[in-house]
Amino acid sequence: MGNKHGGGKSFSSTELTPAYIAILKGNTKFSESEIRQWYVRFRHDCPTGKLNRKKFVALYKQLYPHGKPDNFCKYAFDTFDTNGDGFIDFQEFLIAIRSTNQGNLDDHLAFFFDMYDTSGDGQIDEKELTKLITAMYDLLGEVDRDYDKDPRKRAADIIAKFDADVAGLTGGKMSASEESSKIDLLDTTENVEKKVRKAFCEPGNIDRNGVLGFCKSVIFPLLKNKDLVVKRSAEHDGPMSFSNYEQLEQSFLKHEIHPVDLKNAATTYLEQLLEPIRKEFETEEMQKLIFNAYPPSPAPVHEKKKKESGKKEQRSTVSTPITSELAQNANENLVIKDDTNSTSKDDDPN
Repeated sequence: MGNKHGGGKSFSSTELTPAYIAILKGNTKFSESEIRQWYVRFRHDCPTGKLNRKKFVALYKQLYPHGKPDNFCKYAFDTFDTNGDGFIDFQEFLIAIRSTNQGNLDDHLAFFFDMYDTSGDGQIDEKELTKLITAMYDLLGEVDRDYDKDPRKRAADIIAKFDADVAGLTGGKMSASEESSKIDLLDTTENVEKKVRKAFCEPGNIDRNGVLGFCKSVIFPLLKNKDLVVKRSAEHDGPMSFSNYEQLEQSFLKHEIHPVDLKNAATTYLEQLLEPIRKEFETEEMQKLIFNAYPPSPAPVHEKKKKESGKKEQRSTVSTPITSELAQNANENLVIKDDTNSTSKDDDPN
């Protein structure tokens, strides 16, 4: 970006705090050294810490001189400029760079599908994804677009795979706009228990089973080589261990695992995953960072017979899907504790 030897205010890369760097590393997979280098260049060209659309496009034209970045930049910039003020900050800029800087074409497509929602409804459809894939092809100068590389076919394949693999807790598609269908990284213990307890998990039914879906898509990948243990009472033959999802699915299909026991196990693993993340976000530095990134909306002013109504504290909330890469840092904590109690099957809502 620009001429690093030019004039203007000089900024040091040490302005980045350790907590901020940790978040950036988790969201972008850039090393600390790379993050600091990008930060110096970013602040050199954007002394206010904000990047406008024109400079954003100019940057991508420098990075991809043989491509056509205009359409990609429109999607990327509009995605991150959530308040519509015409600017994005350093973290948003870095995530946009990461989307096309690392990995192969399939990696870029996966990142596209995970990040972009052009309709704003928390989901992405085949038509939207086709446009995004085409924009990325234009950016990278990809000329081979026949057969399996046709943008429409690739979009259809990705949508089909996602719909087949990732079910929400309610049994439908996991959606950011449907709060009960997902677990957020900062959900409280009570919220996690409530969501899992109400999740669709019919005995012996593996079709669109929300709890099985979370075990397959979230818990087993984070367990890696560790077994998933489902606690059962002694009268029901005690605990069962599963080294892969297929074993768990077959046992549930044969009614060897009751929905209550499966929900208890899922809740336990999710709690062990989320607890260290919650503690990290409770620090003063992290709370300040969250406040700056997600400032509370101003409270509406109501005039009422010249009597001032009491002011209620406004709190900001951060909805961070559990599929975020921050979860990877907690996978070593996913070891079920021996004191987990099995709930009576009479309590099962299904």
